[in-house]
Amino acid sequence: MLNGESKWNDVTEQFKDACGALKVGELLHDNNFGLFEAMSAFEMMDPKMDSGMLDIVNEQMKKSVTELKYSGFTYEEMLPIFDGTICCVTSWLEGGSMAQTVFTNLYLHDPSKIEDRVLKAFCVGVLKLVAICKEVITTTAVYEDEHFQPSAHGFHLADSISEQRTLGMLKEAEDDLSKCLRHRRSNLQSESPTESDSKELSHLERLLMRLRILKLLISCLLALRYSGTQMTSEALRKNLEKLQDLVKSVIEESKAELPVHPLDLPSFDITVTSRLLPPSFPRAIQLMSLQDTMNMLCVICDHLQLAVTMPTITGLVGVMDFFDKFTANQNPSILVRSVLLYHYMPTGTNKVFNKTKLSELILDELRSFSCPPVVNPAFKSVLATHEHYKLVLPAFLASSSHVLENLLAAKCNTRARQRERLAFLLEELGVLQVEAERVDTVIDSIIREKLGEKALTHVASGVGTWTLYLTTRCMVNYLVLGMELELYDVREYGYVFWYLSEVLLLWNTSSLFRADKSLAEPNFMDSKSGSGKKKGKQKKPKSVINIHQDELLLVRCMQHLCGGLHRLLTALKMAAMLPTTGDYKFDNELVRYSHRFSPFAAVHFPQLVSYEAYVKAVGVTEDTPPYVTVDFLRQSYSNFETCRSVLDNEAGKRSKEAAAMLNVAKNNLVVTKILADSLQKEVKRKVKFDFSAHKVFPMIKFVT
Repeated sequence: MLNGESKWNDVTEQFKDACGALKVGELLHDNNFGLFEAMSAFEMMDPKMDSGMLDIVNEQMKKSVTELKYSGFTYEEMLPIFDGTICCVTSWLEGGSMAQTVFTNLYLHDPSKIEDRVLKAFCVGVLKLVAICKEVITTTAVYEDEHFQPSAHGFHLADSISEQRTLGMLKEAEDDLSKCLRHRRSNLQSESPTESDSKELSHLERLLMRLRILKLLISCLLALRYSGTQMTSEALRKNLEKLQDLVKSVIEESKAELPVHPLDLPSFDITVTSRLLPPSFPRAIQLMSLQDTMNMLCVICDHLQLAVTMPTITGLVGVMDFFDKFTANQNPSILVRSVLLYHYMPTGTNKVFNKTKLSELILDELRSFSCPPVVNPAFKSVLATHEHYKLVLPAFLASSSHVLENLLAAKCNTRARQRERLAFLLEELGVLQVEAERVDTVIDSIIREKLGEKALTHVASGVGTWTLYLTTRCMVNYLVLGMELELYDVREYGYVFWYLSEVLLLWNTSSLFRADKSLAEPNFMDSKSGSGKKKGKQKKPKSVINIHQDELLLVRCMQHLCGGLHRLLTALKMAAMLPTTGDYKFDNELVRYSHRFSPFAAVHFPQLVSYEAYVKAVGVTEDTPPYVTVDFLRQSYSNFETCRSVLDNEAGKRSKEAAAMLNVAKNNLVVTKILADSLQKEVKRKVKFDFSAHKVFPMIKFVT
């Protein structure tokens, strides 16, 4: 009403009658109301668009909450509430919306109203657990939108209660239940127990078990989140073992009972929060069962125990390898991957385990890799006072810290997301190569100026070599992930393995050889001063050279294996024996090659090898005579034989990766020999690729 003059008339019936005159598919169009106005209009009675509906939604939620029971619970009534709530939390961690999972439990909307001490402590603990998980996952940002939904939809996650107070509440509730349990047991021993008494005792024991699971899970996550915590690694490991034992006990007991679905309980209601969701929500959520929930928690405990072992790993490269193998072999959940990264390097601190600066670890890594003059203590007196040295080194450390921090974060993503992020990181590594070259140039000029030409043999670009080593590792990882994720067609295997063998692994081996050579060279400063000439100087290079020996061995075996596979695939292609997967009418190898290796154009070394250079290096054209096919098979046989002999000689040091590569080499060795004999007799046999032994390097098998 406006000044009492306006009068509202109800035109609903007239509107419906007018609509009835329209045929199906007809629209009424007005000059002042077209498509733009229709798309811009809001839907009445929708709480997302109509602000007048918010009070109605709040009233519905208040009405449901006021009908709840807040005191006088029996143990039998509380047990399904505990189980259902834990199932809701794990369903949220698996990608569900908080409104459809966690907050279907009406007690979590306002735990302060709960009068029962045990249930109140449990509800506050669950909210605090959700808050901790949300903080860790959102801070590290190693998740995809479809894997995790952080929105709390306006609900409070026990923000006014501290984490330590939450643990105190859980401890008090645990003590209350423990006292009741001891009292019940003593009464049952003095009296003849009835069936109801035994059942009540069982419910009490199971409640206590779940309360301890929640308390241990919160305390372990807090210890892993705050790397500077007072809890030692040994104490954390023991707590994780206790937690896992409790979870396994719940798994065993859940097998003997029929599960109760949380939404069947009066304290759970999925419709209360339905208005908080978008009108077109992507999917319905199916809550996890208790057994699936406990199995998931058991796996999380296993993975978190591996995270505790990280402080024993030395070097940044070792940590990156650990992250890479962990995500590849364990398939960890989003929570574990986030905790792993947060535990190693809390976001925003740029400190490892919240103690050591990343720049200091980079300096240690340079010393252990090749010990160039820029970090060599023997050259400190020459370099420390120079102005250019004070400028270039901090700038390089800042850039390399940023790149390595992003690289570690990329390793904690899913395998598919890792490959995508590595493509962007190669651009940053290209910039880092320029800065490393600048550092080497400045150090070279300072050494030339201060010590003369005799010292230049020791100065070989150490920082650039280390940067090249990191770059080639990332490039190899990029192609390897493509094979692991099955992104390449069978026709592309040939040039992928060629690029690995003849370009990337070759440059990686070269950087490791240069690092070993730099470590083995005598210290010019010590030789100039006449110190350390005899025994100590003779023994030191032997122990230093062994630093990269194991890695060099594995890289060389990979190089021979990739070379053998490339030549074998080339021979199969020439003999028209390569398995086909579809119609290649519009196939263009130049386009496919350029697409697969386009991210490598961002780095300076190794430079991107063009398709023309690849074709010229392989040397196979339409005019190539057929007998060359057998030559390729013989070269492939030689590669596989070299790989096999090297790995056989290192049986005592063989890792799982090396053992898998050895199986592939042995199998392909035999197949290559048979193929060469068959082609000489002009007999063609069908083959297939088997990745069961190794995710990247296939075993070639005959189709029977």
